[in-house]
Amino acid sequence: LPSGADVPTGWEGQELVLNMASESLRSLFTPGGTYTLSLLVDGNAGPSISLRAPSKPTGGSCVTTPAVATELVDTITCNCAGWSADELPMTYSVRVEGGQWSSPSFRGDMSVLLLEGSFQIEGRVTDAAGGSAVTPPQGLTVVPMAVTTGNNTVGASALDALENVLTTMGGTGNAAGLISAAAMIAGGLEANPNAGGGGNSTARRRLLASSAAYRMR
Repeated sequence: LPSGADVPTGWEGQELVLNMASESLRSLFTPGGTYTLSLLVDGNAGPSISLRAPSKPTGGSCVTTPAVATELVDTITCNCAGWSADELPMTYSVRVEGGQWSSPSFRGDMSVLLLEGSFQIEGRVTDAAGGSAVTPPQGLTVVPMAVTTGNNTVGASALDALENVLTTMGGTGNAAGLISAAAMIAGGLEANPNAGGGGNSTARRRLLASSAAYRMR
């Protein structure tokens, strides 16, 4: 049954307000279905109104590229496009299947920061009334970067990739993502300031531990 937050004015007040952003309340309606609300006065039918339950976003897709990426070198992007909804604006989120969703963004192209491993990436589109659509998971493989003598090439590529990801997060207003990414970078530098030679593996493991928000396992 709907809670007090779902019907903030109550069922017996002079005004009836339905919080259609509530998932529990929306679950009582078929998206796009038409319903009639009737007022009963002393058991007798009174005025009634018709309403249409809002539909969840439809018609689009969320595509993650590339399918195979090199950690901290390639930019991984989940792009959601072609969506429409009754209640605007729409927001977009991305996650590794089974993990936590990223902060909502008004832009459909979202950067993802992941280290070595195999992942299933999902996109979610949410309308202004709280209706959401989740796209089927897409496979993504992240391979380790190639280490060169002194690790100079790796260091430059990693810094370029991190700069691109952080710039995108800042442009989309993803404050939570920026904070988590900053913590990940700081953790990696603290683990191994030189980030070279045999310490590279240790640094990656420390980066892995501090970037849980992005691995979202």
